[in-house]
Amino acid sequence: MSILKRNVLGINIFQGWIRAYRTDRSGKEIGWSADKKANTDDEMRAVLKEAVAKTRSKGLYASILLDDILLRNTTFDIPLMGRRDLNKYIQRKVDHMKEFDHDALVSYTQYTIKKRLFVSVFFLPKLFAQLLIKTCGQAGVYLVQIMPLAAARSAQFKALPIKDDEMAAFVINMYDKVSLIVGKTNGAVLSGRSIKADLEEDDDVNRIIKEIRRSILYSKQHYGENVSLIKVSDRFDEIVLDRISEDLKVTAEFLPQSKRFYWVVELLKIPFKDLTNLISRKMQRRVRIRKYTRFTASIVIVLWLAALIAVITVEYLLYKEGLPLAAVKEKVEAIEQELDQWEKRHHRVDTYKRSWDMMKAGGPRPVPAYFIGYLGNILPDGLILKKTSVKSADNGWEVALEGISTNGHSKTALELRAFSNSLRNGPFHLRLDKGWYEEWLKQMKKGPTGNSGTNSFLITGSIL
Repeated sequence: MSILKRNVLGINIFQGWIRAYRTDRSGKEIGWSADKKANTDDEMRAVLKEAVAKTRSKGLYASILLDDILLRNTTFDIPLMGRRDLNKYIQRKVDHMKEFDHDALVSYTQYTIKKRLFVSVFFLPKLFAQLLIKTCGQAGVYLVQIMPLAAARSAQFKALPIKDDEMAAFVINMYDKVSLIVGKTNGAVLSGRSIKADLEEDDDVNRIIKEIRRSILYSKQHYGENVSLIKVSDRFDEIVLDRISEDLKVTAEFLPQSKRFYWVVELLKIPFKDLTNLISRKMQRRVRIRKYTRFTASIVIVLWLAALIAVITVEYLLYKEGLPLAAVKEKVEAIEQELDQWEKRHHRVDTYKRSWDMMKAGGPRPVPAYFIGYLGNILPDGLILKKTSVKSADNGWEVALEGISTNGHSKTALELRAFSNSLRNGPFHLRLDKGWYEEWLKQMKKGPTGNSGTNSFLITGSIL
């Protein structure tokens, strides 16, 4: 079960309509909704500032769930390739499909359907994402996550009562448009598009049914599976629901009625490191550095003011007439002890600040701890590390990674290749020993090579 992130401000931006919600560390819920649509950058800035003020979220991280005309989603099949090559392949695809001249932020997830690999790709103009980051910063929060609405819809597909080899369709009426979305119970959102329609007009209802039929036929032809269930939002009436079911010969049901802050709550269950997050980890690190730099500077100022107040207090006590010298001396000694404690704290904060400056300047870092933390981010789900060794050597660090996999030889080979590519091309640029993969292949000849069994591996290399 997903864990709700606390003390993080969740923001829905749906076609310019904004809602904000957070749960503090005690579990108290604070929500706010804008009473008008934000149509310009200035209106967006003003609404976000009000959202931060109303939810008392200044200084917190923020996460945005986005449904906007600038956000694009497409799904296509791909050949088998490593993650590095896949990233380049998807980037070339997006450069060809995008309708704007400047760079795009891209995120994607992979799915397997009938032994074919597919990727669901989301892309957004980088300038728009930078505007959101800047606007949130001006409002007083630090934006580290932009998620497409489809990423939250994924949880709804996972809860559907359909078979693994079937698909479902959502028909959603929201903000003057009808969205048609097709997905599977593994969370894959395979297609999505929107049309303008008025549910009070028979011609528009007929057009909606026609477009649903087209989406179903396209999905069947493209993915080779049938749509066995249609879920309709509660904004439709029962007559329309019955017409959809009768005309398309597919079971049609109403979706459960969503609570007011349902989508923000679903957003806060998605971790920052989710693959569909349009803000890259590099951009997240920059936002975090800005936050902690401001925090450190604020602490230094507070300590300096506290020390200044202590000195003024001492001078005042010495100056005050009629106060016995012994009493003055006793209070001075107490204040001096307190001042000494504040100076020690100031020294620690100054040390922290120098460490941050060193990290930003690319200075030396505690490699073993950072490297082990990095492993947790890149280790494929099918691999299990039993032993990790990072030892200091003359010219760097010697690394040995020993582990197992129970996924069978074929899948383990793909996971090991992806894992080794991440080690080589990541921030540590690990230089792997050439013979480890051949040794693994040799020991595979003696061990299990099917779709089950336990495979062991040993990867060695060095960080210069």
